[in-house]
Amino acid sequence: MTEFAALNFEETGFIDKNRDAKPMFKLTKDSYMLKVMRFTGTTAMQMKVKFIQALAERLTKYYVGRKWAKRLCVDMP
Repeated sequence: MTEFAALNFEETGFIDKNRDAKPMFKLTKDSYMLKVMRFTGTTAMQMKVKFIQALAERLTKYYVGRKWAKRLCVDMP
């Protein structure tokens, strides 16, 4: 999980309307998917990470070389 978190959650910050500094995380497509899946617990977390990684790998293999792929997948090489 630590490697997944390091690659997909970027800690940053922002200034709110009262000009106070607030913490914030930038999320990748994969980290967003992790957050919207509602399973909980250690085993569920491992399953979600494996699912997301497998899906990303399959999509990458499918879309590589297709001219229109970059419009659909922001993370594409």
